[in-house]
Amino acid sequence: MKIYHIAQGMTEFDRAAVDLGHDIRRVNWPAMFGRLPADYAAANLCALVVKECEEFRPDLVFIQAQQPGVVDGELCDYLRSLGAFVVNWTGDVRDPIPAHYINLAPHVNVTAFTNLPDVVALHDMNHDARFLQIGYDPDIYHNNGTGKREGVVFIGNDYGYRFPLSQHRRDAVNALKKAFGHSFTGYGKGFGKALHNGADAEVYRRALVAVNLDHFNRSGFHSDRYLRSMACGAYTINGTGLSPSALVDIAREALADPKRTAELGALQAAETYNIERWHNRINTVTRWATK
Repeated sequence: MKIYHIAQGMTEFDRAAVDLGHDIRRVNWPAMFGRLPADYAAANLCALVVKECEEFRPDLVFIQAQQPGVVDGELCDYLRSLGAFVVNWTGDVRDPIPAHYINLAPHVNVTAFTNLPDVVALHDMNHDARFLQIGYDPDIYHNNGTGKREGVVFIGNDYGYRFPLSQHRRDAVNALKKAFGHSFTGYGKGFGKALHNGADAEVYRRALVAVNLDHFNRSGFHSDRYLRSMACGAYTINGTGLSPSALVDIAREALADPKRTAELGALQAAETYNIERWHNRINTVTRWATK
């Protein structure tokens, strides 16, 4: 299948598509918007996408436009007129749903979210909306070559009171720190050392236990950190819907039997590789396009 990717980064998506035998081209829109005024960047992006898609004739266009003004309905209509199945996807959650997803919905085939309430909300507006979970990069996040595992880790940022569960994240991290002392390490803005360029993979490969704490507790939703930690073999506890004390109790139980916990982490890693890579998501959207 020919896939055109209007991308915000996500080179792992393109590598997965190539692995699966698809012909893919991409344009990384933030590179344009970073050096040009927004309106001028959008016009240039539109002209480039039209030119390339007229030549390439994609079967599927996959869009990750995380802000308004990147693509518009007229462009999406034209891409569909060329025969493309157009998917507008976001891995983020915002409350309320940003207007640009709603405004573009009549002009694309599918609007895809990583949480079920937003899917239902757009269905109620008579738009075709579907669930498509985020994926991860198995070239970076894997459990090969791991040594002794120990301790509990959390990786994430403190954004003040920006999100509904920001305070819960702080409370949970503080409870873990109090309970486990030097056996717990936090990373990220407000919690510890910042990690860049895949350095989190090494942290997860050394950890016995990892904790996931999202800013929204919504059906279907979790950040890609949840997949990354599991893929690296750290036994991962999703603490988003747990009280801090319940989270501490589960982590304490996991630390008490490190052999069994490491085995459970390895099982999580195998399952994550089998069902949670971008390969799996691409198989889903190509099925949508062919049906």
